[in-house]
Amino acid sequence: MTQLERHVNHARYRLWFNRWLLALGWTLLMAAGAWTIALIAARVFGTTLPMLELAYLGAGAAALGAIVWVRI
Repeated sequence: MTQLERHVNHARYRLWFNRWLLALGWTLLMAAGAWTIALIAARVFGTTLPMLELAYLGAGAAALGAIVWVRI
């Protein structure tokens, strides 16, 4: 691998990582919105939901969704 190919691969990785961070931000925003709606619904209807587990699930789904979004 030449020095130019190494620089190109490094730039390609940085660009992919920046696109992933952008997608992660959007998917985390959507997950936080869904979590907020679930919290409001639980309080309005008087039910109990495992909110911490839902937050973890939302964060994992956001990370996975960001990977899928970048790969498309």
